[in-house]
Amino acid sequence: MVRFGSSLFLQLYLSILAALFIIGCVFVGVTGYVDYQSDYEDFYIDTELAAQSLVKQWREEHKIDVALIQQVSDEYFFVVSLIDDTDFRQYIDSVDVITQKGNVTIFSAEEEGYISARPLQSSQQWLILSDMAPDRDQQDLSPEASIHWAREQREEYITMHIIRGSMAALLLLIAGIMILMVNRIGRHIDELVDSSVAWSKGDFAAKANESLPSPLDKLAAGFNHMANNLDQYAKEQQVMMNAVSHELRTPLSKIQLALEMLQRQQPEVKDNPLVGDLLRYNEELEQLVNQTLTFSKLQHEAPVIDNTQLDLSGLLLERVVELKLAHKDKVVDLDVHAHVGFTGDIIHFQMVFDNVIKNALKYADDRVCIRLIKQEAGIVFCVEDDGPGIPANSREKILMPFYRIDKSRNQQSGGFGLGLAIVDIVARRYQAKIKLSDSQLGGLAFEVAFVYDPPI
Repeated sequence: MVRFGSSLFLQLYLSILAALFIIGCVFVGVTGYVDYQSDYEDFYIDTELAAQSLVKQWREEHKIDVALIQQVSDEYFFVVSLIDDTDFRQYIDSVDVITQKGNVTIFSAEEEGYISARPLQSSQQWLILSDMAPDRDQQDLSPEASIHWAREQREEYITMHIIRGSMAALLLLIAGIMILMVNRIGRHIDELVDSSVAWSKGDFAAKANESLPSPLDKLAAGFNHMANNLDQYAKEQQVMMNAVSHELRTPLSKIQLALEMLQRQQPEVKDNPLVGDLLRYNEELEQLVNQTLTFSKLQHEAPVIDNTQLDLSGLLLERVVELKLAHKDKVVDLDVHAHVGFTGDIIHFQMVFDNVIKNALKYADDRVCIRLIKQEAGIVFCVEDDGPGIPANSREKILMPFYRIDKSRNQQSGGFGLGLAIVDIVARRYQAKIKLSDSQLGGLAFEVAFVYDPPI
């Protein structure tokens, strides 16, 4: 397939065409130079032969008959003329000298082509032989010579076009073969790219074709080996996470049950703050296990296309009402466009809404602003708070699992550093963009932009 833009393959195509163009230009230049050299060499040899009878008659009779001139013209297709020395000196001012061979000078004129000039012995006369132009009126030639001249010109014309056409056809053939080879390599690389895209989405069952030509076969084998290792690692990690969560939930359930039984058997311990701390710690551990499992599941499961049409406006308003119950002292400003729809899994968007809003409510001093805006290219979900904010050099780190910054946003304020990491995984699954910036309220502005038609 043809690739565009800054593609490597487009550069290869252009390089091939440029190389062939340069080769063609060099070929035309070299052949033109060789033809030029051979043309005037052939012209000199032909004029030597044509001039022999003319020069011989001049030496013997000190004249040249018109009949002999006609005969030479018919035989060699040269225009023969005699001019005196004065006219010759004026004549050479309008032509270019090519070379000197003995007493013969070869000139070049734009209209007359090559011209041969030689002085006649013991006289002020010059014998001039020049090419007969292809479009020249051939009245000076005999009928037989005119026919032969026309045939010779036609043959030269056909030969010239055959040579040029053959060269053009050869260059096109070479270009076609090279482009086909590049296309073939491109298709093989496309197969590797398709496999790598599938692996990036968690589909490790996709395998690269190892029957590709060398060295792509080794690259495909390396890709498959890497995919197998990643698949095995993901499965082992998933098994371990499931086992750890099960082993943790069992003692947590036992602790919960023991505390509840203790409160029933000894009601007076309900007022003991240590019992309340134990219940809270147990609940936090349960939340940690649940969030860890959610994070692991999102991280390793293969994405499943969900074409469910969601009403995000209604979902967001429902979540705000529920989440605000735990933060009744905070003011929540809403700017939610009506009927904001999107295609996806409702659980994923609930995770995004819950974790971002919880984070803002947790660290806000007094006010939180929540916006859900519908745009032409997609939707924008943004939450701002008036809390202490986050330093610019730490903003990207809060999307990492189990990361907590110092000062006010620490473990004592709750959380385990997994909520925003879950938001980041969901955003990447939908190819959404997360932007962290300073809020106009003074704290952090957390923005997630979803596009309707993300690039594949």
